[in-house]
Amino acid sequence: FQAEDGIRDVERSRGLGDVYKRQIDYTTKWTAPVWFPREGRGIIFADELPLAPPLVRNAIWELINDRALGDYELPDGWIVVAAGNRGHIDGCPEFRFEAPLCNRFAWYELATPTVEEWTTWAVDNNIDPRIISFLRVKTSCIYTFNPKSKEKAFATPRAWEKVSDMIKGVEDLDRVFVYASGRIGSYVAQEFVSFLRMRDRLAPPEEFIRNPDKIEIPKDNDLLYALCTNLTEYLYYYVKNKPEDKAREVLRRIFIIGDRMPREYCAFMLKMIKSMVPDFFDRNVLKLKEWSLFVPTIGKYILAMEREGEDE
Repeated sequence: FQAEDGIRDVERSRGLGDVYKRQIDYTTKWTAPVWFPREGRGIIFADELPLAPPLVRNAIWELINDRALGDYELPDGWIVVAAGNRGHIDGCPEFRFEAPLCNRFAWYELATPTVEEWTTWAVDNNIDPRIISFLRVKTSCIYTFNPKSKEKAFATPRAWEKVSDMIKGVEDLDRVFVYASGRIGSYVAQEFVSFLRMRDRLAPPEEFIRNPDKIEIPKDNDLLYALCTNLTEYLYYYVKNKPEDKAREVLRRIFIIGDRMPREYCAFMLKMIKSMVPDFFDRNVLKLKEWSLFVPTIGKYILAMEREGEDE
């Protein structure tokens, strides 16, 4: 239930009183809500508990501490979990937690996912590859909340998911900016669109794949990053939509291109490919002779990137 919903949730959590007559006097018996579990296993989730006024929180103290409400007892297979934002740290109002209630919980703070962790989820959940590519380059843009900022929109993993839903199939970058800015803020949206415009300065990835050993490799750092993401997205499309032998040939040609890049960019690209298509990469990488020719020279860069990811 939504803990901040007030009196309605006092009734929903505590139940309603039925007055019935015994031999001598009248008494009240609290009847638990119909949605309270009677068997099985699961979680009762009190969402946004810090926003709940004391009246609501008091109603669930007994459930949290004694696993009971009046005559109702929570089955053994069920637990109570609460969640909420961190008050002023997250720019949210909150009611002060009383010490007795604090002592009834075990407290854990969830960390913002790293881009590496988020990429794994994003690939599995069909997030727009342009967003994944951008965040692999601009890692700080995955979460940009600043309590001092006057802009209401800011980037979070949740907001990026919403942006993905809004821009899928949209090629007009002016429209992409309008959609994205409403979710992640104008500054990050401009960074995102600038990244996409920069990629347009490169030859299409098909040309690089057709001529991997002859086409000119850009010298500019930003264009090199853009090329890495373009090629990764191109391979991602092949892995998802073409036979595996066709995708493996694309990967082989990407290795040839990577061998002509500065080693740190090649390592960045391979790490991104592995995070976006891990099963395909593991199945096919050792089948390609090009892999064994240059992988010893990029090992130190891959290790350095992994250490940076651990430090984030």
